[in-house]
Amino acid sequence: NLYFVKQGEAGITGSSGFGGIVGNIKSGTVYNCISSVKIKRDTYTAASYIGGIAGRMDGGIIDRCRSYAFFVDATSSSYSNTGGIVGRMNGNGASYSMVRYCVYDGSFATAGTGIGGIAGCLEQNAIVRECINRAPIGKLRTTAGSSYTGGIAGLMDNNSKVLYVYNSGEINGGSIHA
Repeated sequence: NLYFVKQGEAGITGSSGFGGIVGNIKSGTVYNCISSVKIKRDTYTAASYIGGIAGRMDGGIIDRCRSYAFFVDATSSSYSNTGGIVGRMNGNGASYSMVRYCVYDGSFATAGTGIGGIAGCLEQNAIVRECINRAPIGKLRTTAGSSYTGGIAGLMDNNSKVLYVYNSGEINGGSIHA
């Protein structure tokens, strides 16, 4: 279990799996964390699996975390599978990935595909429950060309669930969901 508070600026120079607290969760629990980072992509290639708490989950739980992450794009390329809490969630075989009791209060100043206030993409056996998004998604930048943009989840697939959530953030994107 992790208990962590992180502040500052993080520049992304790689292309995949970057989080304000953890890059990739394979199993285990991230508990009661706060992330207040500015996540800025520094390269000219698209970046994927980016999250305020974790970039990617392949099993495990993110529980009672809060993210104030501010996503900004320094170039004209876009993010994909990017979320205020987690970029991409995927259960590993019969197991599941879960985000519960989390809040996102940051902001997106970027465009892309699969952008959500809590999770960018929910794949096999992914569950988001009792979470809140208050952040504007795509508010600070014209997001024409963005697709699969949602207050809670950008894209859901394959036995995933979103339960008992609340969104009050303004959504600006080309194709709006959840």
